[in-house]
Amino acid sequence: MKKFLILTTAALALTLSACKVEPASPSAAQQAEKQNVQAQQNVKARATQAVPVPNTSNFQARENLAEFMRRVDEKGKVWYVYERAPMSGEILGMYTSSSYPQSVCTFMTPPEEIKTVRVDWGEYHGTAAVPTSAIALDGVYYKGGDCPDFFFDYTTGAMIVLDADAVTIAVDQPLDVQAPNFSFVVSDKTQ
Repeated sequence: MKKFLILTTAALALTLSACKVEPASPSAAQQAEKQNVQAQQNVKARATQAVPVPNTSNFQARENLAEFMRRVDEKGKVWYVYERAPMSGEILGMYTSSSYPQSVCTFMTPPEEIKTVRVDWGEYHGTAAVPTSAIALDGVYYKGGDCPDFFFDYTTGAMIVLDADAVTIAVDQPLDVQAPNFSFVVSDKTQ
């Protein structure tokens, strides 16, 4: 019985290996896509040959990013955040901040998560991985859009959230301009 099973399996394997499945001819859209990709590859090759990528030895952009990170990471650093008029650029005033302005769309956890769902797409049945919005650490969901900046007043700790349309500049040394310093009233909270 064992010998019969082995011979049957071998015969079936030989029969199936002799079958040749003809691939379906590509559609017009698939052919056009293939031609477009080939055209892009040809342009890339010609562009690189005509203007080769130079050898980088100073890595100035990387050095600049490292310096930016060092300054943003410096504890106790004072930042000067100037708010400007949207049309004229006139400086309206200045905040002193204990932090570099951050976007409210900056999260400490990924904004999306991948979920596996069952699908039935005509010929395809099974599961698919789809990105969905993840719940944020404050318990709500966010979805893109305009993201205002926030920072904290250096003296009082007051949180400032600027409108997403606000025009600002943040520097780590005060500008040589006459600009009023936006200040805050410190009040005792009585409950």
